[in-house]
Amino acid sequence: MNKTKIRVDIIKATLKDIDKLVPLYFKLNKHHYQNIDDFYKEYTNSKIKKLIKRAIAEKERDIYIVIDKEDNIKGLIEIEFKAIEDDIELMDKNYIEIKSIIVDENYRGENIGSELMQYIEKIGQEKKIDHIELKVYNFNEAAIKFYVKKGYKPFAHYYKKDISKV
Repeated sequence: MNKTKIRVDIIKATLKDIDKLVPLYFKLNKHHYQNIDDFYKEYTNSKIKKLIKRAIAEKERDIYIVIDKEDNIKGLIEIEFKAIEDDIELMDKNYIEIKSIIVDENYRGENIGSELMQYIEKIGQEKKIDHIELKVYNFNEAAIKFYVKKGYKPFAHYYKKDISKV
């Protein structure tokens, strides 16, 4: 089924949205846990609620959501504003880190992820942000393809070696 691209309304999440955010974050945690079970732990709904509350409360973090006519959350993007200042090696920079982007599977194909990314890029331009960073795991090929299509380029590799079982 080919879903049409639609224009979406994006709003900043507040504490009143927590109960509606939990299922999406739960699915994201499950997605990570099932693919990297030696790194991610499985969260309970109460733990996810606590993490969402903290993200909403933190000054440098924001969660933006797309809501349908029935007030259901179609997707979200969680970002953190970061700065590098007076580092011994790195140039001074203000940047946004995308912590999470999630689109409910019932709404995929409606351009929601693209709209959320464009929205964050617009915020970044308005705030004179230098760049946007994100982390994506190797197993998440669909996300990698999506980010590359949006113009994001890899600039680092992270490696991990388990030495606890030696």
